[in-house]
Amino acid sequence: FIKMDITNFNNINGVLKFYSPHVIIHNAAISNIKRCEVDKKLAFLTNVIGTKNIVASANNIGASVIFISSLASLNNKLVYGKTKSMAEYYVRSSIYGYEILQLSMLFGLGPNTTNHRPFNKILYNYINKIAYTYDNYWKFQPTYTLHLGNIIIDILRYKFKNRTLPIVVDKSCTMYEIAKDIIGKDIINEGKIYNNRDDVYIDSSMLKYNNLKTMSYNDMIKYIRLELGIQ
Repeated sequence: FIKMDITNFNNINGVLKFYSPHVIIHNAAISNIKRCEVDKKLAFLTNVIGTKNIVASANNIGASVIFISSLASLNNKLVYGKTKSMAEYYVRSSIYGYEILQLSMLFGLGPNTTNHRPFNKILYNYINKIAYTYDNYWKFQPTYTLHLGNIIIDILRYKFKNRTLPIVVDKSCTMYEIAKDIIGKDIINEGKIYNNRDDVYIDSSMLKYNNLKTMSYNDMIKYIRLELGIQ
């Protein structure tokens, strides 16, 4: 691991020039929606200028870019969404190819099990058997970590095609429905929490048309239950 400051172009350019990667997978961002609303300057500096710096450096060394974006980029009501939309604009100036992967809420095990990810709330709920309340109002199509990983592997095998690809499952659901389907309904409650968000339906079959793997909601739940050892 090499510590870098993506808001500092000279820092980023120096490190990337030294290691000269063929592909840069850019996942660095202020992703907490509430934090972006509170500190708009930091959100812009990190999510927009940071991305601009990475793309400029990638162009200098002849690298392609995989940008981990968000479906929030389609919603300009939120500062986070605005910054991701602006970041995507800079990624599209990549000279040596890019792929923009727009994620929804991410579910499935990852190396960080304590951050603010909604899945970690379910994980903590399951491990500690403490009752939690989940939103049963706003519907969205989740993204599964294993599916995302497989998409990235497939992209790396072929020539970059300068696409914007939403990575979601085939079904809309609420946080409560996901938690219920993963860990059962005995220690969860339902409430109205996400009451300021718009429902967005994405045609997940477009991945198939791009010769990439699709993922069903039922398979996501099945695989996550296997990850957690739930019978």
